[in-house]
Amino acid sequence: GGGDGRNDARNGDRGGRGDGGRGGRDGRDGSGRAPVADPPPRAMRGTESGGRLAPGGGRGDGRGAGDRLAGGAPAPRGGIPGPKPGDRGETGGAKKQSGLSAEQSESESSDKGMSDETYETQRKRVLDYFFDDKDADEAIRAIHGWGPSFEPRVPSFVANLVVSGFERRQMDWQAAGALFRRLPSSVGGPATPEGLVAGIKLVLDDLEDHKCDLPLADTHLATVLAGAVADGSVDFAAVATACAEAGPEGEVGYLKEEGGALPVLCRILGAISASFGTPRAEQVLLNSKVTLGDFLGNMDKEDGATIESVLAKHGLDGLVGSLRPLLAKLAEPDVTGDQLVTWIADSAKPSARVGTEFVGEVTKWALTRGVPNDVPTGAPVASLEPFFKALLAACKGPEKKDGDKKDLICKLDREVAVLYAAQRFCASRDFPEGLLERIFRDLHAGDVLDETAMKAWRDDTSCAIGLETIPGKEKALFQAMELLQEFASDTETETEETA
Repeated sequence: GGGDGRNDARNGDRGGRGDGGRGGRDGRDGSGRAPVADPPPRAMRGTESGGRLAPGGGRGDGRGAGDRLAGGAPAPRGGIPGPKPGDRGETGGAKKQSGLSAEQSESESSDKGMSDETYETQRKRVLDYFFDDKDADEAIRAIHGWGPSFEPRVPSFVANLVVSGFERRQMDWQAAGALFRRLPSSVGGPATPEGLVAGIKLVLDDLEDHKCDLPLADTHLATVLAGAVADGSVDFAAVATACAEAGPEGEVGYLKEEGGALPVLCRILGAISASFGTPRAEQVLLNSKVTLGDFLGNMDKEDGATIESVLAKHGLDGLVGSLRPLLAKLAEPDVTGDQLVTWIADSAKPSARVGTEFVGEVTKWALTRGVPNDVPTGAPVASLEPFFKALLAACKGPEKKDGDKKDLICKLDREVAVLYAAQRFCASRDFPEGLLERIFRDLHAGDVLDETAMKAWRDDTSCAIGLETIPGKEKALFQAMELLQEFASDTETETEETA
């Protein structure tokens, strides 16, 4: 519970707090000090009516084998790829022979749908194997096999995934985020965004209770949601609405009033900023049209908190206008490629450099400066070469130190963004014959990127830089066909020589 004399009487009755204090709010223990790590969780209070989740005791290994959902159904044990399905799930140890396949799932279901008992068995098995080997592809294939029976169960599945994670002593939240990121139907997953958000709300309804046992519960929840929200496959505005309405049964809006909703939203934006870059977090917020100031809690207001102070507390004070310094530098009429390289190294914020939006702007500047309107395409564009070093610097991203959190945007993602920026540039000129292939060849010859990036661009279905959809992929693929075939032929030749 909270410190400074505040009595958090949460054992079945919310009304028993001495002065309305929030025990463990914002990941603090009541003394004002942020905890270094999550303490071992204790058992939650019993299940409430209405199908609410409330994990019980565990076995001592953090897996909560005795956990139950309302109605007596057993809760699961335990439990990020990129926007393109299947490219981020790590594969751990060898697969168990008894693992559940999509074919098994489908054969065990019927036209009438799975029974609750069959579903519970399959759900638990899928999550258990996922947290053993971290193979999101296999888990998603198995869930797809459940067919239409899964859709009405999506909310409880999501809530189980997160709440059972709160119970585990050694929980891999990045892996949970990888699986959640693959669930939305917009990226080929088996779940609708509405079902996913409904599951998130089940967790939010009892978040204050969860934070009493696990002060970093909202941070872990943000880790799970960040990838899907950054992709746009789960709407930040919908999550904000769930935060605004969340509360125990009969207490709609409790989380917001108590000041617990705003930290959740800030932590989601912070997680996006850390892994995808501040420009992505900014775009998520702007696209959502959510006003964060509306989520200040009553006690926050009494304490004199402002939205500016809350954003600064969560490291988001530079969220709006995150690309403004770069755009100002690119707007200087006499800036050279070498000067931009120096500026990127010395002045650009790492949180901006990590994202694809940053390299997209640098590429737009380089192509606009380096490729004249009437440039011939039969030979390399000499005027583009002076900008190659700047493009390399942008693709490199920020320096990483030992122990730094792994970004969910890598160098290959930024190189693909260069190609999408070239596609956008050519689309703005109505795809002159041979221009896109010429630019691609010059970028390759200048070692800005290699054939791996070309193939990744070819196969990518997002057609976007960040949340900006780039037009003309079909025309671009047609114009780049000969170059892509050359790369394919070279790969086949190398494979034959190696064999």
